[in-house]
Amino acid sequence: MKYTVERIEDNIAVLEDEQGSFVEISASLLPENTKSGNVLLFENERYSLINAVDEERQKRILDKYQKLFNKNKNNF
Repeated sequence: MKYTVERIEDNIAVLEDEQGSFVEISASLLPENTKSGNVLLFENERYSLINAVDEERQKRILDKYQKLFNKNKNNF
């Protein structure tokens, strides 16, 4: 199952699954350097980062931001 890291606070990670449900787990169960927005795969009783998905997602967000910025820039 895939999860998106919603946030990490006080050693508790809040993860959102593919159906939009949230679960809380100990952040110590996550791979080192996990941060909000990362996509994780839970398989064989462990979590692993899915870097390719993160990079693609970040590119889409950046593209949207740039389009929005350029659109607003033209209105001034």
